[in-house]
Amino acid sequence: MYARTGGVSFSVKTVVNRLEPRRVIKLKAKKVDGVKACKEILEDLRNGKKVNANFIEGMGCIGGCVGGPRTNIDVDKARQFVNDFGEDSFILTPFDNLNVMKIFEQFGVHSIEEVMQNEKLMEILTRE
Repeated sequence: MYARTGGVSFSVKTVVNRLEPRRVIKLKAKKVDGVKACKEILEDLRNGKKVNANFIEGMGCIGGCVGGPRTNIDVDKARQFVNDFGEDSFILTPFDNLNVMKIFEQFGVHSIEEVMQNEKLMEILTRE
C-alpha cells in the first residue's frame, strides 16, 4: 500500500510489530503529502519545532503516488484499487516477499526472528 498516503506508515508499523511482537511499539506517524506540505514539515524539523510523531511519512504527490503527475484515473479511485490490492495480498511485509528473503539469506538470515540477531544486517539497517 506504499502508493498512497499512509501506506508507508502502515508498512513500517507492521514490520516493527513483526520484528518485536512481544514489545508494543507505538508508532505515531505524521503523514504529509504534496511538495508544499513535505517542505513545511522538513522546515519545522530543521527549525526544532515540536512534531508530535516518531515517524514522518512524506509523499511528494497529493494522496501519494496514486496522485502523481502521470495518473490517468481519479485519485480516490486509484487509492481504493491500491487498498483492495493490499488487502488481498499475502505479502504484508518485506519478510513475506520471497525475493527479499533470498537477499536476507545471503546474510545468513533464514527467518524474521534471525533479522534482529544478525549483527552485520543490523549494522546495515540501523541509523544513528
